[in-house]
Amino acid sequence: MELSAEEGAILSGEQGETLRKVMDSVVRCGQAFGARRPVPLEGAPQLVTSFGASVIQPCFPMLDELIAAGLRSTEAFTVDPRPVDYPNMKYSLLDRVVCKFLYGRQKPYEGQLAQLGLRDSDAFTCTCYLPEVGNIPRQGAVLAWSES
Repeated sequence: MELSAEEGAILSGEQGETLRKVMDSVVRCGQAFGARRPVPLEGAPQLVTSFGASVIQPCFPMLDELIAAGLRSTEAFTVDPRPVDYPNMKYSLLDRVVCKFLYGRQKPYEGQLAQLGLRDSDAFTCTCYLPEVGNIPRQGAVLAWSES
């Protein structure tokens, strides 16, 4: 892939090992999809993984590494809805036990997201383009949105 001087410096590790890994991931994804070069993104990102599921163990240390390196999204981002909605839904005791087992890392995970640039504690939506969310892209914009 064609990289700018700054991108090449990042890939060679001049701005730290963690950012080098991030750029390596970008380059590998770009190569896999046949991209000629990275392109600038516009607007706030939308992340799909909104749940602190204990079974996705590699996620949490990776985010800790990004946080420890002082990395943060350049734009405040939104994320898909939380897996459970205790204030607005009725859950049986069994439901609560199962959810605690499945999503036992939810609070720490949301803390990690906040440190990485989550817009706010209400930034959980699967419709990030609605006017009330404030993330309406212009036509032709290059976005960093993922969806389930």
